[in-house]
Amino acid sequence: MAENQVAGLHRLAEVEASAWDLDRMTDQLWHDLEGRVSQQVIRGVLTDVSLRYQDARVLTYVPIFVRRQAMEILLGSAKRPPAGHAAGSELASRTHQ
Repeated sequence: MAENQVAGLHRLAEVEASAWDLDRMTDQLWHDLEGRVSQQVIRGVLTDVSLRYQDARVLTYVPIFVRRQAMEILLGSAKRPPAGHAAGSELASRTHQ
């Protein structure tokens, strides 16, 4: 991860700790998706989405936006074939860009 991305994540971490807990958000999304998507993939999507907000001036609602956008991405991935299939491999490369 690039140094500016790490700095962005640290800045986002300044948001209220109870709302901005990637481990907790990962676990919640994993349960919401009934285990159809691995926690590793969920964590990667949450990290990627959160980086989009690293320059936000107001951080209060960022965890809500991150969770909502991550869920949209993950719902799409849960409907696709497993990684062994061509479409699944395409999804994996898109969600980790």
